Amino acid sequence: MLSIFRTGFWLILLSNCSNIFNYVQMIMISRFLTKTDFSIFTSVTATGIVITSFLSVVPSVYVLVFNSNELDEVKKNETISQLNRFVFAGSIVFFLMVFVFSFPISIMLNISTPFPMLIYSVCLLNSLILQIFVGHCLISGRYKLIQVQVFILTLTKLTLTFFLFTVYGNNLYYVFYTEFIATLVSIIFLFKIIGSLDFSSKFKIKSVKFFFIKSIPIGITLFISGVLLSSDLILAKHLFSPILAADYSVASNLGKIAFFVSGAISGVVFAITKGEASQGNGTLKILILATIAAFLCGGVVIFSSLFFPGEIISMLFGSKFLSSQDLFQVLSFSMTILSVNVVVFNYLLAMNQLKYIKYALILMLFYMLIAISGVIDSPNDLSYLVAVLMVSLLLSNIFCLMREFQMSGLKKV
Repeated sequence: MLSIFRTGFWLILLSNCSNIFNYVQMIMISRFLTKTDFSIFTSVTATGIVITSFLSVVPSVYVLVFNSNELDEVKKNETISQLNRFVFAGSIVFFLMVFVFSFPISIMLNISTPFPMLIYSVCLLNSLILQIFVGHCLISGRYKLIQVQVFILTLTKLTLTFFLFTVYGNNLYYVFYTEFIATLVSIIFLFKIIGSLDFSSKFKIKSVKFFFIKSIPIGITLFISGVLLSSDLILAKHLFSPILAADYSVASNLGKIAFFVSGAISGVVFAITKGEASQGNGTLKILILATIAAFLCGGVVIFSSLFFPGEIISMLFGSKFLSSQDLFQVLSFSMTILSVNVVVFNYLLAMNQLKYIKYALILMLFYMLIAISGVIDSPNDLSYLVAVLMVSLLLSNIFCLMREFQMSGLKKV
């Protein structure tokens, strides 16, 4: 019990330190770069999050193979080897697609040159290859090693960004260079500890097809979460001037504190709920506690945005972003609701009740259609649209939960 507590303590500590490093780097970038360059950075990285969110399912596929009762040890090792081949080859193909589409994506984001997106596509390749090593960490139970890797990644980005900005001046491309170097350092770090990966087994699509199909609901849920978290930054860059897009980016990133503070909560809901349900125990208490925790964490951010918006923005991002105050208030509310929605997503996924996926995709489609229809004239309009989307999702999730409880008859609470 003491070892579990100690491991949990270190995981939470490393995770929070990594989040702090990410936010410090974001603050540094916003202060050093012009508003135009900052809007380019946030929109490019947001695009990367959206298009790779589904692929974050890769480590889960490794876990599914490792925990499969249908495979003996020899077959598991062969399948993992084939999975290594498939993911590596898929990462190369995906990189080439993103590289080619960097040109139309840049046009869509109103960026005059495709180079930021081209450089970032290489960073995405590193990130996808990194997922292979993360998958191997999961199946070997090295959870602390994953957080150490994230800690090294974020610390490397922060220190390199500071070094390049202070020594060589303020340049947008330095941010992408540090991203590339940091992901490469993470790969080398895990490679040194885990060792070389096994690619010896002859690739057979049938061997891994079953596990990828089984992981589709997880992948779609990750995609939905990625779109909800970052698509507004892409829309802001597409719809508005660089100055307004930068103001929106600052407000959005401040609002996302509410999401990331409770991120650790939503992350464990799936595992705990799955475990309790498999033993026939009640799961409602898990949902209630996680939802309350998400609301409380977000409530602190909402309170701060209502009573100290100017002070927070000025202290963190500088006075040039004070025009983001109203946006900060709306988006902190939206991101709090998003954190609750993600808790419910993970709960329903664990209970194998997947209707929420259909409702979420439909609502997101309407959201996108409205956003690009021409009725959104200002960042405030976009922030209100995001809020309406999050509340609509919450209502649809409540409906899904009511159906789940009716089906289960609340026999186990």
